Amino acid sequence: GKMTGKKHLLDPELLSAVKFLELHKAEDMVVEQQPILISEKMPLVKAFLFLGTGHVRACPVQDDTTREIIGVLAMRDTAPFLLEMHRLQSGNEYPREGNNNILMDFIAGTSTPTSLREMAKKRPFLMFSPETTLLELAHALSSGSHIVGITGGDPDKGGVAKVVTQGMLFKVICEAVDKIPIKSRFIMKRPVISVRFDSKAFKAFDIMRQKGISGIAVVDEDGIIIHNTSTSDLKALITAENLKDLSLEMTIEDFLVKLRAASAGASTRVPAATCKKDDELAVIVQRLNRTGYHRVWVVNSKRKPSGLVSMADLFRTIVMASDRCEELLGRTASGGGGSGPSSCALQ
Repeated sequence: GKMTGKKHLLDPELLSAVKFLELHKAEDMVVEQQPILISEKMPLVKAFLFLGTGHVRACPVQDDTTREIIGVLAMRDTAPFLLEMHRLQSGNEYPREGNNNILMDFIAGTSTPTSLREMAKKRPFLMFSPETTLLELAHALSSGSHIVGITGGDPDKGGVAKVVTQGMLFKVICEAVDKIPIKSRFIMKRPVISVRFDSKAFKAFDIMRQKGISGIAVVDEDGIIIHNTSTSDLKALITAENLKDLSLEMTIEDFLVKLRAASAGASTRVPAATCKKDDELAVIVQRLNRTGYHRVWVVNSKRKPSGLVSMADLFRTIVMASDRCEELLGRTASGGGGSGPSSCALQ
């Protein structure tokens, strides 16, 4: 018989992934890098450049006086900026002086629409104790946070001992998720957010801004996926030199092709990571690992996208299975309103 999405939530391999995340704690995460924080006083442009050159998708922003963490600056916050740039521009051409980078040229010549502090406040930085289970971190990293903090650090660093990213957690749970026989159709998100290849670039960035995302599908006239915008493109916009010929008035396809030609390493990237509806999680894990993207598009045989599976969706699948366990056992069984590790996963 057909397995429904609900039944999948009690698959033994899924439960063993739940168990894995319940047994391991935040303190078990090996984080090579010392926490990197940005001062709220840093000019916004510099802060974006710092993200771009440091290869981080998001970074905590620190109050200069209290040393507390105000919130997070994320790479995807560049989209609203580019649009502001487009709006303030008189002609269709970008200013030609400056350091050959449209984003920098623009910001150098205009008053910044917002401060780093204001921007960071929009993205809270959640902090967890070292005893927190990876299951709780998975919950936070699947419901809006790209990075979370582990407490116990130097007060001067806002008390942050480690910064844990989606990508780090993904690497830790890869092997556990790899074996789960759930098909992508059961966890994919719909609808697919896409733009046609011949749409103006600013339209694509406006969708990113409205939806608060960095990845949208770029499709041809038949709805077939040909590109995928990603954080790497936003990074290229900030760090690449010689972007003089780039304009948001171009089509998104021309824009991406030119942008990637100008930025190191981008040309070697796969246009988009894809999988089929009936592919199991192992395929998704493998594509995420191989491409370095944070999302895989679910496509039909003609490469038309019908859904999307992100790293956050993988985390969410495990978190939901854990919740479902607790429901079946009755939340009161653990005495503390379901706060203890669920015995369901240990059967």
